[in-house]
Amino acid sequence: MTAGQRSMGVVARLWGTAERLAGRFGISPRLLRFLVVGGSGVVVNLGVMAVMLLLLPDGRLRPHIASITGIAVSIFTNFLLNDIWTWGDRPKGGVLHWFSRLAKFYLVSSAAALIQYGVFYLLFELVGFDNLLGEKAGSLVSQCIGILLALVINYLVNNYWTFREGAR
Repeated sequence: MTAGQRSMGVVARLWGTAERLAGRFGISPRLLRFLVVGGSGVVVNLGVMAVMLLLLPDGRLRPHIASITGIAVSIFTNFLLNDIWTWGDRPKGGVLHWFSRLAKFYLVSSAAALIQYGVFYLLFELVGFDNLLGEKAGSLVSQCIGILLALVINYLVNNYWTFREGAR
């Protein structure tokens, strides 16, 4: 047995343990995979943003361009991983169906991002979480609630529309 095969065996055992543990809390294996992919998307998003901040010339738009690039790239990597792994068991059509799923995924992810920001804005600015908890804590709590709502919507819409069973 090679080192690579041993490593894959360890990963498979760890993943099996994670799935069993998640199952005890009512988390389906598909949702667990979706959450892992989302976590990898955060790493990609921040990594691409950091590289862009180093490569782009100084200027007021630099952080905005870096942010948008990080978001766009992470949505693409999340799509690839979700298409192959999270919903890899679902039938897939040809190239046109792949591009259709990709477009739907970008649309759903963009809508989820808008929902996340809308919840943040509502809680922070209109409800006054900044006054209740202070600026930093109010920002983070508002953002976390927005993330959770967007995550649920993102998962459900992708599960029943983007990667729906029997779609071609």
